[in-house]
Amino acid sequence: MNADAFSVSGFYRWNRNDDFHISQACTEFAQAGTRFLAADAETVKNLLEHPDRLKQLCSIAGREGLIFRDAHAAWGPGNDLNELTDEPSFVTHEKVMPILADCGIRTMTFHIGASCVYGNTWRGNEEKYRDIAAAALERLLKTAEKHQLTLAVENCFEPSTTAQEAMALVKRFPSPYLGLCLDCGHANLMEPMAGRDVRKMVGYIQKAWQPGIPEFTPGIAEYMAPEIVTVHVHDNDGLNDLHTVIDEHGTIDWKRIRKVLSGAPRLISLQSEADIASLSIARKADSLQRPFA
Repeated sequence: MNADAFSVSGFYRWNRNDDFHISQACTEFAQAGTRFLAADAETVKNLLEHPDRLKQLCSIAGREGLIFRDAHAAWGPGNDLNELTDEPSFVTHEKVMPILADCGIRTMTFHIGASCVYGNTWRGNEEKYRDIAAAALERLLKTAEKHQLTLAVENCFEPSTTAQEAMALVKRFPSPYLGLCLDCGHANLMEPMAGRDVRKMVGYIQKAWQPGIPEFTPGIAEYMAPEIVTVHVHDNDGLNDLHTVIDEHGTIDWKRIRKVLSGAPRLISLQSEADIASLSIARKADSLQRPFA
């Protein structure tokens, strides 16, 4: 087991803060025992216009002994894998990959894409969208392999983005530079839960599965384990994608997750995705690291 893999990368909105607050945040991360950092999707997308910005962030972080290890690709309409059909959309990702790799980042996480679900074009066209995502991933993987950057496909909570869809996509291209990102919060939403009232699940998840109900699958972490290269660590109540810290209100069995990840043969990293502005960096770091200490 690689001990570094269980050191949770710190999450921060780098693009929304000036250098003073970034320096302050890095000091707080270091004091909290954090060793690695993650570049959020907004910051990564911003590299198209400001390609030197990540090097600047790495320099600031380096003063505190911190290293950027993980990144999230730009996501949402026009950026997700099953929407990449023209050159401008590919440029969004291909231009930043060398920048990420040059700064030592090892993983870059992608969403498959759910616009087709919310736009009511998924059903009846599943193979079309799967083929678009596969063709996009095949192209992106060439750049990733060139720069030794590992791409990770994330499980979400729509019919087009389930763990099964992510696994099937990754299995098309056996490569040491392609794997899965286990999003613990998303998996929790898609696993069976005793006493869950589906009618109380957040509206966008209910909408995604209309006219039916979500297809809950037990053992998502176990299913994904052979191909997991990185993990998004955050918690929720089983009803909403809350991105909370790990506390008494969360419903994820973290002992189980720890056990599964201990046997994941390809694991590179864990990343914080707890996005609660009201909590201190120390509070978030301590909460998310504790199950893996």
